[in-house]
Amino acid sequence: MSTARILIVGGGIAGVATARELACRGARDVLLLERDAALGTRATGRNAAILRSVMAEPAVRRASVAGSRFLRAPPPGFSPVPLVDPCGLLMVAGTTGRAELERWRAALAGELELRDLAPSAIRALAPHWRGAAEIGLFAPDEGRLHVPAILAAFERHARSGGVRFALGARVSRLRVEGARVTGVELADGSTLAAERVVLAAGAWSSALARAAGSPIELVAKRRHLAVTLPSARVDPRWPVVWSLDDEFYVRVDGHGLVACVCDQAIVPPDTDEIDPAVVARIAARLAELVPGGGGSVELARAWCGLRTFAADGDFVLGPDPMLAGLVWVGGLGGHGITASVAVARLAADWILDEHCDDELAVAFLPERLVRASGGAR
Repeated sequence: MSTARILIVGGGIAGVATARELACRGARDVLLLERDAALGTRATGRNAAILRSVMAEPAVRRASVAGSRFLRAPPPGFSPVPLVDPCGLLMVAGTTGRAELERWRAALAGELELRDLAPSAIRALAPHWRGAAEIGLFAPDEGRLHVPAILAAFERHARSGGVRFALGARVSRLRVEGARVTGVELADGSTLAAERVVLAAGAWSSALARAAGSPIELVAKRRHLAVTLPSARVDPRWPVVWSLDDEFYVRVDGHGLVACVCDQAIVPPDTDEIDPAVVARIAARLAELVPGGGGSVELARAWCGLRTFAADGDFVLGPDPMLAGLVWVGGLGGHGITASVAVARLAADWILDEHCDDELAVAFLPERLVRASGGAR
């Protein structure tokens, strides 16, 4: 049986950012296990690559604001290339979403630069947007994320701090002795022992934990994205536009447009099949936006990824309430890249010190989900 002081299960943004934070704090004998042949190929590699801190959930919003500050201005030497393209994030609303947008503006006052835009200013800033736009809220410092560069930077600093990575290492179950997680068993039958096991496996976390006796449950929701063929009519400097009225967003990708209708069907973790009906909805919505598109648009490709959620929509960070030695880093709900640094810092507190003084810690504790369900499994 092999051993490590700390095992991290999952090589997406949550696991790799946590590995880097542990390395920065001097943790030794840390091993990260990733089921695929490369890091970040699932939710991390299939996301929308949007930096967005304007959102409803207060605790998630605060973590995202803190994380976005780091990504916009990382420490010297963190990355050889910029991690954010600050093309701006434009939230728009008509009658339906106006009240919600105004609440977000009040909540973010003093935390993020925001500008109110009238309809004429919205059209000037985003001429490709032809949907409802009675009110606009523009965050000029937000925009597009360079996801590969972010993941590579976290990995590089983790490795330089001594973290080991095992790719193609699929965890089949958590090993439990009494009420304590003592390691993992891999699909090839080999076992690894550890003092701490960090569950950062995204959509697979819940099944692993519940099979070991944990009451914590997360659900995986599928979301589709599609990108158009390049067009000379697309300006690479257009901002990301997010509509609250119909939950639709669009951003530039080179001279194409990436769009999403914010679908969220609950699916099993291994599901990655594209639903043609959802892709058709995206194409139809894009046809209304592409300048001079003539009512139709040709897609270059479409894909889908999984986002993982707790029942209340907040992150799940901290010790499992039933299984000692198990620490959760999950339920990031599509905000994992923006909030990655804040998430990793909270996780490292629990992993290394078994407590966390950050006021966000209580909002994200796994045990809250047991209390909310009345303790039922």
